[in-house]
Amino acid sequence: MCAERLDRILCNSGFGSRKDVRKLIKSNLVTVNDSIIKDFDAHIDISTSCIKVEGIELNVKTHKYIMLNKPHDYVCSAKAGQKQSVFELIKEDANHKYLGGELSLVGRLDIDTEGLIFITTDGVLNHKLTSPKYKVPKTYLVYLRDSVEKIRRQIVFPVNVNGKMKTFIRFRHIFRKMGRIIQKIQTLYAILLCMKESFMK
Repeated sequence: MCAERLDRILCNSGFGSRKDVRKLIKSNLVTVNDSIIKDFDAHIDISTSCIKVEGIELNVKTHKYIMLNKPHDYVCSAKAGQKQSVFELIKEDANHKYLGGELSLVGRLDIDTEGLIFITTDGVLNHKLTSPKYKVPKTYLVYLRDSVEKIRRQIVFPVNVNGKMKTFIRFRHIFRKMGRIIQKIQTLYAILLCMKESFMK
């Protein structure tokens, strides 16, 4: 792995701003391989070096991976506004920037939907989970007030996918036109909707 600046490593490990960590370094409170380092822009190989702050060894993480059970009425956004954000559910000591970058959501869930979401700094993983190119399956468990057969004509529409007709559900149409027909939606895997035709038979 490429070496990283010492002050950047500390900043992205939750020790405060760059100004804060430089104070730590100047106060002789930071060691690398048991040697005091006073040069805040020293480049350190985190894969082979032991970094300690005030005698406590630092577990440096390039990426962070979080699996979170999103509750109802939370929004999948860093800027929640009037609604609560899923980022408020993450412990403060984990909700910071890492060497791999900022925490970001892998896809989105609507405010009325609850269930599994992924939050990570790993952009490669994020892309592989959300890009249609990789065809990652995503499944929802949907609770309906009425039977599917009773409402299927109002919410179901056919789509031609590579020459084959597939059946999909208009969830937004349900909310806007039919009121509280959906009582609960839970994600079972990943983020986006993928209903099988067998659901509609």
